[in-house]
Amino acid sequence: MVKRSITVLGIHNGHDVGVVLIRDVRVLVALQEERPRNIKHYSGIPELSIKEVFKIAKVYPTIT
Repeated sequence: MVKRSITVLGIHNGHDVGVVLIRDVRVLVALQEERPRNIKHYSGIPELSIKEVFKIAKVYPTIT
């Protein structure tokens, strides 16, 4: 049987929004949106963090 790797993007959309990228129960990258935006306690969609964690982890998502 072939073992497949599973990658999960977790998004926290509350106070101090952030994202985490996990592969096979290992955290690859975690980032709060206030870091790339330089806005303390940012709330909204963490689009810059999503792009950055994909870039850091060298993960290129595809839609299937």
